Amino acid sequence: MRVEYALALFLMNALRILPLPLADMLARAAAFTLDCVLPKLRRVARVNLSFALPDATGIERERIIDGVFKSLARLLLA
Repeated sequence: MRVEYALALFLMNALRILPLPLADMLARAAAFTLDCVLPKLRRVARVNLSFALPDATGIERERIIDGVFKSLARLLLA
């Protein structure tokens, strides 16, 4: 079994059995970790947003990207 699969399986099972406040904290930590471990995701998002929203400032784009990772954390709980 690959390490990534084992980690994902552990995370999903933990989110399922933990009380909601703890599961929320774990989901946010997982999304933050994903952001830190895979910086390519943020780089690709920056490039895509520069094409999609050329008039947006860098701060606005970063806010949007941060929102995507927060949304990912909420999706883990759904």
